[in-house]
Amino acid sequence: LTGAILNGAIMTSANLTSAKLTSANLTGANLDSANLTGVNLTGVNLTGVNLTGVQNLTGVNLTGANLTGKNLTNANLYGANLMGANLTSAILAGANLTGASLRSANLTGATLNGADLRGANLTGVNLTGVNLTGVKNLTAQQLKVAIR
Repeated sequence: LTGAILNGAIMTSANLTSAKLTSANLTGANLDSANLTGVNLTGVNLTGVNLTGVQNLTGVNLTGANLTGKNLTNANLYGANLMGANLTSAILAGANLTGASLRSANLTGATLNGADLRGANLTGVNLTGVNLTGVKNLTAQQLKVAIR
Protein backbone atom coordinates (compact mmCIF):
# COMPACT_ATOMS: atom_id res chain seq x y z
CA LEU A 1 0.00 0.00 0.00
CA THR A 2 3.03 2.27 -0.40
CA GLY A 3 1.89 5.65 -1.73
CA ALA A 4 -1.78 4.63 -1.61
CA ILE A 5 -4.42 7.36 -1.63
CA LEU A 6 -6.80 6.43 1.18
CA ASN A 7 -8.41 9.81 1.84
CA GLY A 8 -11.50 9.38 3.99
CA ALA A 9 -11.20 5.58 4.00
CA ILE A 10 -13.20 3.81 6.68
CA MET A 11 -10.93 1.21 8.24
CA THR A 12 -12.68 0.77 11.57
CA SER A 13 -11.32 -2.29 13.43
CA ALA A 14 -9.15 -3.18 10.41
CA ASN A 15 -6.20 -5.51 10.95
CA LEU A 16 -3.29 -3.71 9.27
CA THR A 17 -0.56 -5.70 11.02
CA SER A 18 2.85 -5.14 9.34
CA ALA A 19 1.32 -3.18 6.43
CA LYS A 20 3.64 -0.86 4.49
CA LEU A 21 1.80 2.44 4.13
CA THR A 22 4.91 4.51 3.43
CA SER A 23 4.01 7.91 1.92
CA ALA A 24 0.32 7.01 1.80
CA ASN A 25 -2.29 9.74 2.10
CA LEU A 26 -4.71 8.90 4.91
CA THR A 27 -6.22 12.38 5.22
CA GLY A 28 -9.52 12.10 7.10
CA ALA A 29 -9.37 8.29 7.31
CA ASN A 30 -11.13 6.49 10.15
CA LEU A 31 -8.80 4.02 11.88
CA ASP A 32 -10.94 3.69 15.00
CA SER A 33 -9.89 0.54 16.89
CA ALA A 34 -7.63 -0.65 14.03
CA ASN A 35 -4.68 -2.96 14.78
CA LEU A 36 -1.55 -1.13 13.61
CA THR A 37 1.06 -3.51 15.02
CA GLY A 38 4.32 -3.13 13.08
CA VAL A 39 2.82 -0.84 10.43
CA ASN A 40 5.23 1.41 8.52
CA LEU A 41 3.66 4.88 8.39
CA THR A 42 6.82 6.78 7.42
CA GLY A 43 5.93 10.01 5.63
CA VAL A 44 2.19 9.38 5.89
CA ASN A 45 -0.23 12.30 5.93
CA LEU A 46 -2.30 11.78 9.09
CA THR A 47 -4.24 15.06 8.93
CA GLY A 48 -7.72 14.54 10.35
CA VAL A 49 -7.18 10.79 10.88
CA ASN A 50 -9.33 9.27 13.61
CA LEU A 51 -7.10 7.14 15.85
CA THR A 52 -9.66 6.79 18.65
CA GLY A 53 -9.51 3.37 20.20
CA VAL A 54 -6.26 2.40 18.46
CA GLN A 55 -4.49 0.60 21.26
CA ASN A 56 -1.86 -1.61 19.63
CA LEU A 57 0.87 0.36 17.91
CA THR A 58 3.65 -2.03 18.91
CA GLY A 59 6.70 -1.52 16.70
CA VAL A 60 4.90 0.97 14.44
CA ASN A 61 7.12 3.27 12.36
CA LEU A 62 5.86 6.85 12.62
CA THR A 63 9.12 8.57 11.64
CA GLY A 64 8.38 12.24 10.97
CA ALA A 65 4.62 11.76 11.35
CA ASN A 66 2.38 14.69 12.22
CA LEU A 67 0.42 13.56 15.27
CA THR A 68 -0.46 17.04 16.52
CA GLY A 69 -3.28 16.86 19.06
CA LYS A 70 -3.89 13.12 18.51
CA ASN A 71 -5.45 11.21 21.39
CA LEU A 72 -3.32 8.12 22.02
CA THR A 73 -4.47 7.52 25.60
CA ASN A 74 -3.36 4.08 26.85
CA ALA A 75 -1.87 3.22 23.44
CA ASN A 76 0.75 0.48 23.33
CA LEU A 77 3.69 2.09 21.52
CA TYR A 78 6.21 -0.49 22.73
CA GLY A 79 9.32 -0.25 20.53
CA ALA A 80 7.67 2.30 18.22
CA ASN A 81 9.77 4.61 16.06
CA LEU A 82 8.54 8.18 16.55
CA MET A 83 11.80 9.82 15.50
CA GLY A 84 11.19 13.42 14.43
CA ALA A 85 7.42 13.05 14.92
CA ASN A 86 5.33 16.11 15.76
CA LEU A 87 3.39 15.22 18.90
CA THR A 88 2.52 18.80 19.86
CA SER A 89 -0.44 18.76 22.28
CA ALA A 90 -0.85 14.98 21.78
CA ILE A 91 -2.47 13.02 24.59
CA LEU A 92 -0.32 10.05 25.55
CA ALA A 93 -1.73 9.54 29.06
CA GLY A 94 -1.08 6.00 30.25
CA ALA A 95 0.68 5.10 26.99
CA ASN A 96 3.33 2.37 26.94
CA LEU A 97 6.41 3.98 25.34
CA THR A 98 8.81 1.29 26.58
CA GLY A 99 11.81 1.14 24.26
CA ALA A 100 10.28 3.66 21.86
CA SER A 101 12.50 6.05 19.91
CA LEU A 102 11.29 9.62 20.30
CA ARG A 103 14.59 11.05 19.09
CA SER A 104 14.15 14.70 17.97
CA ALA A 105 10.36 14.49 18.39
CA ASN A 106 8.37 17.59 19.30
CA LEU A 107 6.26 16.95 22.41
CA THR A 108 5.48 20.60 23.16
CA GLY A 109 2.40 20.77 25.38
CA ALA A 110 1.81 16.99 25.23
CA THR A 111 0.17 15.09 28.07
CA LEU A 112 2.13 12.08 29.31
CA ASN A 113 0.36 11.49 32.64
CA GLY A 114 1.11 7.95 33.77
CA ALA A 115 2.97 6.99 30.57
CA ASP A 116 5.74 4.39 30.83
CA LEU A 117 9.05 5.68 29.41
CA ARG A 118 11.24 2.71 30.37
CA GLY A 119 14.19 2.67 27.97
CA ALA A 120 12.65 5.27 25.65
CA ASN A 121 15.14 7.34 23.64
CA LEU A 122 14.43 11.01 24.40
CA THR A 123 17.54 12.45 22.76
CA GLY A 124 16.76 15.91 21.42
CA VAL A 125 13.06 15.70 22.37
CA ASN A 126 11.31 19.02 22.97
CA LEU A 127 9.59 18.72 26.36
CA THR A 128 8.41 22.34 26.61
CA GLY A 129 5.17 22.46 28.58
CA VAL A 130 4.84 18.67 28.75
CA ASN A 131 2.75 17.26 31.59
CA LEU A 132 4.90 14.55 33.18
CA THR A 133 2.66 13.91 36.20
CA GLY A 134 2.90 10.29 37.28
CA VAL A 135 5.21 9.29 34.41
CA LYS A 136 6.79 5.90 35.07
CA ASN A 137 10.44 4.91 34.63
CA LEU A 138 11.70 8.35 33.53
CA THR A 139 15.39 8.63 34.38
CA ALA A 140 17.63 11.62 35.00
CA GLN A 141 19.68 10.54 31.96
CA GLN A 142 16.60 10.66 29.71
CA LEU A 143 15.85 14.19 30.91
CA LYS A 144 19.48 15.22 30.48
CA VAL A 145 19.47 14.45 26.74
CA ALA A 146 16.05 16.01 26.10
CA ILE A 147 15.49 19.66 25.24
CA ARG A 148 13.48 21.45 27.90
